[in-house]
Amino acid sequence: MAACNSKQHAKSNGSVVMIIDSRSLAGGEQLAADVVVVGSGPAGLALALRLVTRHRLHVLVVEAGGSRFDFEDQSRFFAHAGLSDARHAPTALYRRRMLGGTSTVWGGRCIPMSEDDFARRPDLGRGGWPIEFQDVACHYPDALALLDAGRFEFKAEQAFPDDPKPLAPVTDGSTLVLDLIERFSPPSDLVHEHRREIDCSARLRIMINAPCVEILTSPDGREAVGVECAAGGSARRFEIRARAVVIAAGGLETPRLLLWSRSGRQVHARRGLGNSHDNVGRHYMTHVSGQIGTLHFKCPNHLLRLGYQRSHDGVWGRRLIQLSTPVRHEHALPNFVMRTSIPSIDDPSHGSPVLSAAFLVKRYIVAEYARRLSAPGLETCPAPRASARLLMSHAGNVAAGLPSLAAFTASWLKKRVLARRKLPSLLLENPEAAYPLSYDAEQLPSRANRVALALDRDPLGLPRLDVHWTLDPDFAARMQRTFDVLSTEFQRQRCASVVLSPPEREAIAEHCGAQGGHFMGTARMSASPSEGVVSPSCEVWDTANLYVAGSAVFPTSGFANPTLTIVALSLRLAEHIGQSLAHVSSKTAVASLMAHRRQQDTPEYARCGP
Repeated sequence: MAACNSKQHAKSNGSVVMIIDSRSLAGGEQLAADVVVVGSGPAGLALALRLVTRHRLHVLVVEAGGSRFDFEDQSRFFAHAGLSDARHAPTALYRRRMLGGTSTVWGGRCIPMSEDDFARRPDLGRGGWPIEFQDVACHYPDALALLDAGRFEFKAEQAFPDDPKPLAPVTDGSTLVLDLIERFSPPSDLVHEHRREIDCSARLRIMINAPCVEILTSPDGREAVGVECAAGGSARRFEIRARAVVIAAGGLETPRLLLWSRSGRQVHARRGLGNSHDNVGRHYMTHVSGQIGTLHFKCPNHLLRLGYQRSHDGVWGRRLIQLSTPVRHEHALPNFVMRTSIPSIDDPSHGSPVLSAAFLVKRYIVAEYARRLSAPGLETCPAPRASARLLMSHAGNVAAGLPSLAAFTASWLKKRVLARRKLPSLLLENPEAAYPLSYDAEQLPSRANRVALALDRDPLGLPRLDVHWTLDPDFAARMQRTFDVLSTEFQRQRCASVVLSPPEREAIAEHCGAQGGHFMGTARMSASPSEGVVSPSCEVWDTANLYVAGSAVFPTSGFANPTLTIVALSLRLAEHIGQSLAHVSSKTAVASLMAHRRQQDTPEYARCGP
């Protein structure tokens, strides 16, 4: 890789701008690359970096947004036309139309999917993946390295050799899994973390303010040849021709592009690309999340390991609560994870000065995180205006606990605000060792859950999305069984009891929602064209050289935050594309891309040697 030159040298040798603003284009241009990637989030950037460093291909990444986040601008383009269920957040939330994509807002949680997530589950009526777990797992170590989340160690005894005990004391042979951990990235804004590689690569370019409006194909629609983008979101259009096209635009934007791209003259052009069997946008899944019930430990807090700990390689980690795979199969339970949590910050009866302070500053917190701190059932609805009495109650908590709040604030500033590797979230010890339970549960894929094009259009003329998402009719019953089995196992171990009141049991389906940002399954991977959208190599079945990267290809959801698996799949896809293009000499006019120059000199545009 070429070494970066000084700014003065960059001026003199006329080197190529690494990050290009499409607003500098006049319109009508035709650029070229070996691979064009739509989307600069974790999927797109991981793929691009691997293609240029290991396979030495010329890659152009196009990003719809600019270098900074503009929520009003994002809302104009990402707002939904219809949403079937209020438990699903508005589609403009939990996404980022900007350089770096959702890596600029994610919390950093990294945990792999399990082997069971890839397998068929006849007890749930769920199919599996058309590839083996190991096909993805072998890329997890590199994915963790790219995300700066440490080693592939997800057991307490591996990550915390000096304190290898499980979350709570249990006997050998317990069916409770209390030693699985989740690891956390700093969290990494991938463009920021890998900026030097981007600035110093002679093969990688990123074009911002360049929303893709069409995937271009051969006249018969059987082969992708490039993309058409809007220059700066205006009416000016330009094309990028490439030997391979990768759509890494997320689980909602990817199906919108596939459904809208109809330039070819294939028989099913009116249905969009990859949609000859009406699978694009279907099988839409999120994780189902909620906070309900209380876990009362029968041992004191000093015997519990509920909080975050630094692993031996310096990464924050936390132990989780699960049931073993055989027990889940025995009781026909989907995959899930539970965590001890904090009370809702909205209700001042918690008496905590810290939680009341969080309530009072909630309006200044990033919208997505503020919603998660709200009362269960409110996180997908507009926040109600706080009454004067409510504000006074919270203010009273703060005033009564000023010394402890001051100590907490000092620690929080050090570990969260000022630290590069940030404490992941707010956790507080309960003196009575009683903690609310939060969960993330697998959602089973269903053809009825889908995103589809609506008649309403965004400012670029692309149809907005109608989102039909709802829970499996059996979801509440399954979660009730999950709590029952979990309670039985904790009682058997005599270490805790799970309390779920009758009203809470009846309200499980109401006190949950779609996990924001976890949009999966809308371009699912399958063993045959009739069952999905992309092949096991993530190539669209109906259109050669067109690939999908990201959680849109997930056939099942598991419970795990998808980012780590997204990056692992992108690294796997990079190997496939690199090998596919290696034996074919590049016939694209890469020189036309490399010759692009920005006239004015501004620090935002790094210049490097050839």
